[in-house]
Amino acid sequence: MREATAARLINLERARERLWGAKSIADFAGVSEATVYRWASLGGCPISKPRGRYMAMRTELDRWLRNSESTNAQT
Repeated sequence: MREATAARLINLERARERLWGAKSIADFAGVSEATVYRWASLGGCPISKPRGRYMAMRTELDRWLRNSESTNAQT
């Protein structure tokens, strides 16, 4: 029983980690949906489009945004 509960909690946490749709991603990142579309077309950006809908993992997108900010600050 504990294993089943632990597995459900892990699945729930993974579901919370996912951002589905350009609007959700834009809201999380504080940018427009047009920016999300542009980012998704770039190589190395953690936004994908499985099943025809944009998707990103919160932690990966946050890491990418932080790295992008530090790179831009250095140039």
